[in-house]
Amino acid sequence: MIPRVTVVTPTLNAARYFHDCLASLEAQRESVTVEHIVVDDGSTDDTRDMAVAAGATIFDGERAGLYAAMNLGLAHASGDYVGVLNADDYLYPDALTSLVAAIHRSGRPWAIGSLRWVDGQRRSGGRADGAGCYPLLLGEFFGMAFQPPTTPCTEDRSTACLE
Repeated sequence: MIPRVTVVTPTLNAARYFHDCLASLEAQRESVTVEHIVVDDGSTDDTRDMAVAAGATIFDGERAGLYAAMNLGLAHASGDYVGVLNADDYLYPDALTSLVAAIHRSGRPWAIGSLRWVDGQRRSGGRADGAGCYPLLLGEFFGMAFQPPTTPCTEDRSTACLE
């Protein structure tokens, strides 16, 4: 069975960089079913139009901030796996498939990978293995780990990390 992953993206005037986020989610659809929920906190640019064109489900935020927007989106999630991808972030190919596979391999209800800081031209500014990432959770909350780490994770996270 193809896993269903809900991705929640909180937005506010994100049109300038939202395209990469949306394109990276579309690319994930070859291996997982993606439900994309966008919680817009009152954008005055093209953010909402971009989300609609990408087929996202849109909810209006209440100008209560980032975490309230995440919670609103998560309350409407219907996926087997759920999480958050910020509007100014994007996923490497097969990131969601890798995270789901890590959960199944480990037997734990979550997985975490790593992120790579990049500039506007996608030039690397360094790697942060697991630092600052929300884990992908089975039926709960996750945030994007953009790329599997090249080094094993430490502590008791090791069996759930992408290796």
